[in-house]
Amino acid sequence: MHIHIVKPGDSVWTLSRYFGVPSQAIVEGNRLIHPDRLVVGQTLVIPIDRQPSGVVQKPTVETNGYIDPRITRGRSAQAIDNVGEFLG
Repeated sequence: MHIHIVKPGDSVWTLSRYFGVPSQAIVEGNRLIHPDRLVVGQTLVIPIDRQPSGVVQKPTVETNGYIDPRITRGRSAQAIDNVGEFLG
């Protein structure tokens, strides 16, 4: 658990991305009726789950990817070689 003081520009979405927790967990954990209306100086509890190593658990994100088989050389081909194994 982490206590966060709302700063200018903070939103539930930016805090969820920063701390690696779902937005809904922040909303429910703080019983926010209007999560789009945070007030500067407001105190929020951020439910952070940590592994023993202290690394924040982030949610898994699924995406779609496509490698164009016609790309065979140049910078694009090199980039594909670097990340292609992760597109499965």
